[in-house]
Amino acid sequence: IIIILPTLKRRVTSLGLSRKTNISDNELRSAIEKELGKSGCFVGYCKMWARIRKRGIIVQRARVMTLLKELDPDGVETRRKKRLRRRAYHTKGPHFTWHIDGLDNLKPFGFSVHSCVDGFSRRLLWLKSQFVRDGPGWWVNFFKDLSDLGLFKSTDPVHQECFRFRFMQILRNELNEVAEMWNQHIVASSKFENSSGPRGRPDCMFFLPHLYNSENYKVPVDPQELEEFIDKSTMCLADWSQEFEEFAIKMTALGLQPPRNVNEALDMYVTLIKEVEKLP
Repeated sequence: IIIILPTLKRRVTSLGLSRKTNISDNELRSAIEKELGKSGCFVGYCKMWARIRKRGIIVQRARVMTLLKELDPDGVETRRKKRLRRRAYHTKGPHFTWHIDGLDNLKPFGFSVHSCVDGFSRRLLWLKSQFVRDGPGWWVNFFKDLSDLGLFKSTDPVHQECFRFRFMQILRNELNEVAEMWNQHIVASSKFENSSGPRGRPDCMFFLPHLYNSENYKVPVDPQELEEFIDKSTMCLADWSQEFEEFAIKMTALGLQPPRNVNEALDMYVTLIKEVEKLP
């Protein structure tokens, strides 16, 4: 094959090929150490080679493998044995790190459960339930049973409105009790060496961090900025629509009081469905 030099250069450029970087072992070692200081501590030599290549350092994979064995021998051995290495977790004090998560099991019934835990004290900052537009264990089974019995149709907006109207507050009360019990019980120290969380009650660790050689890392927020955030947020939706609000007011005027337990909520929900079916 005969090819002229300019054509060869264009082909090399189009394929993203380039000459090996003239870099010393010390410089390459420094680049790998920077990656090991981040999430690169969990990757093998192939991904490490790809990472430093993105930074414009083009070297042989063998050089990366050799230096990685030198800099991270434990990691190389762990990956060779295919063992999971837990990441080290440490947080300085209350409000330093929050962890937020949600439960999707109740979404088909129009409920969204979400919570936030303080990383230091493991205190539940909130455990809330609210309405979701796209609509825990016992509750999931309870709602599914109602659906199986034909008492609830997830595709019927009227059923969803009545459902939330009668069950939302009951579910919230249950979640509040769960959060209160959790925040007052004793949390043991982690059995894993990678965690440095203290032992104690979440409420005590959260409100009295000085007893655990820590301090409060809460940062003040401008109240006006907080109000603007709430106004623009789509998370704080009403429990039911404005159209259903008028119907709910009429039902309350007829003596339909808020339920005190699940059985009362179920009876009132069935009553509401029957009243709606009577409407023209």
